[in-house]
Amino acid sequence: MIKYDEISDKYYSVATRIYAGNGTNRNLLSLMVSDDLESWSIATDIYDYRGVDDEHIGFQYVDFEIEGEDIIFLCRTAMNKAHNFHDSNYSTFHRIQKFRKI
Repeated sequence: MIKYDEISDKYYSVATRIYAGNGTNRNLLSLMVSDDLESWSIATDIYDYRGVDDEHIGFQYVDFEIEGEDIIFLCRTAMNKAHNFHDSNYSTFHRIQKFRKI
């Protein structure tokens, strides 16, 4: 999911970053920003569970909206004894406050 923000004239995404290993880990969720949809940078890491348990923790299929100064998002989440990182056992709701200032 990518959204354009008219106020900042930038594109945003809340996405899992693949950082190492076999390329299937999904335990690092980040707010990404772009001026042109080609070059992306990391605004901030939202949830960082690297080194905890990448077999059973995962964040994926994020849907989000820009709500005033915040981003609100829903995430398919696997943690707290999920079968594996892909078989989520939660749908979690989150808010990134004042995302343009990050």
